[in-house]
Amino acid sequence: MDATSRRQRLIGNDLLHELRSDYDRLVRLELAKYGYIEEPHHDDLSRQLILHDKQARLIEARPYRVYLSRELTSSPYLSSVRPAFDEFIECLRAARSVAPFLSKSTGTLDSKDHLLMHWGLHHAHLSSLSTMNAKGFVKRPDHLVFFRVQKGNAYLVDIVPHTGHGARPTTRRAGRICPGLGHELEF
Repeated sequence: MDATSRRQRLIGNDLLHELRSDYDRLVRLELAKYGYIEEPHHDDLSRQLILHDKQARLIEARPYRVYLSRELTSSPYLSSVRPAFDEFIECLRAARSVAPFLSKSTGTLDSKDHLLMHWGLHHAHLSSLSTMNAKGFVKRPDHLVFFRVQKGNAYLVDIVPHTGHGARPTTRRAGRICPGLGHELEF
């Protein structure tokens, strides 16, 4: 390798190092907005993954086409939560924020259910917006709705009792209903 080639390679490596460093700085700035505290074992890739997980939990306020699963429409719980359920759907359709219905940890870096996050599933608390507290969240009710948003569509999977973090749709049901999990849609 001649001197010119070595010099070009060094310049390229320096540029790549600067780009990585700048990107890591931007990731740290974004994470700081969520209260991120640096851990000694976190490297630039760890920070990028933490930020990606956080951003994956956010739901953009935009108009969504709403699809209801067969399981949801035949749920024995639907009639008891209908008014709050209708408010939630209206927020999705009208490009209003659904943040008041979401988990309180959505705005933080805490995450309690990585499997649901991996599937792209969210859960919403089915209480009326009139129960919203000073922190901006509706009352934690007896029932949750599980849903997935994708490309302007909101797929509402099921309504389940809110029995702590054990409340979740079955793997088979979620896999059959949600697009991208390798199963057919049934809406």
